[in-house]
Amino acid sequence: MPEPASLITRSVGAHNRPCARKQLRPSDHAREDLSLRLRNEAAVLAHLAESPGVIRLLNVEQDPLTLVLEWADGGSLDQRMRRPIDPGEAERFAREIVAATIACHARGVVHRDIKPSNVLIVRGAIRLADFGVAAWGDPPRALPEGWEEAEVGTPPWSAPELRQNATGVVSPSVDAYGVAKTILAFLETRSPVVAAALSTDPARRPTLDQIAHALG
Repeated sequence: MPEPASLITRSVGAHNRPCARKQLRPSDHAREDLSLRLRNEAAVLAHLAESPGVIRLLNVEQDPLTLVLEWADGGSLDQRMRRPIDPGEAERFAREIVAATIACHARGVVHRDIKPSNVLIVRGAIRLADFGVAAWGDPPRALPEGWEEAEVGTPPWSAPELRQNATGVVSPSVDAYGVAKTILAFLETRSPVVAAALSTDPARRPTLDQIAHALG
């Protein structure tokens, strides 16, 4: 498996509190596409400041571009899933993931790469992270005009329509797919609404509000 483009290290920030520093690996500094995505993530997180369930951007440093983020003391959901999760905690995680994604959509941001490794845990609560390919703005997109994206996201977590000509694929339904796929990886539920969100036809997927209602 190739190394991720971003290098995340633990540091000490204001008030002697731990924080995370995210920057491109030295070998990827010349990759303009990755640099643009890191800048996009910084802009999106600034736009989403104080939104519930979103990782906090504490500062942006230059040369090299570095995002200073709140530290996820509980690691990622992907790591948390390596040991048993209590049913009550699993249900809470599911509701928090849905609520965080709804909050992003309310601010005009579609994440487009929701998966367990992009869901962090801070003091026991869920935080969505890694907004590099998030679409937003007018018109909604992740990279500047002139760039094209043939494929974004991470199969099998990402909606199938993101795997071909993804530049204009910015519907909130892509996040409904990623949310449902992530939830079903750690929560046993027979909800037909959650299962329906995995439809290959975006028009047949329930909304996130419907998923939230189904989860109670």
